[in-house]
Amino acid sequence: MRRAECSVCGAKLPAKARFCPECGSRTDASSGETAVQELPASETGPVPIQPLIAERRFFGVPPSTVLPVLSLWRSASSRPDAGPGD
Repeated sequence: MRRAECSVCGAKLPAKARFCPECGSRTDASSGETAVQELPASETGPVPIQPLIAERRFFGVPPSTVLPVLSLWRSASSRPDAGPGD
């Protein structure tokens, strides 16, 4: 059995193809016909939305993490027994 070819780009078409995988044109449409492809039943409902609130970051780290770390570092470096290598 000979495989069908796209009338627009000449690419080989898979069996029972309605659209060309290379150029996207409809395989059995006349020149002025609009192609309508129906959505499956699982994709017709409302789309769930998960809003994301942007948070300011310093080198990829949120400030809520930076401030406690800086305060611990400052308190550790201000100890009287801390030397230059500690």
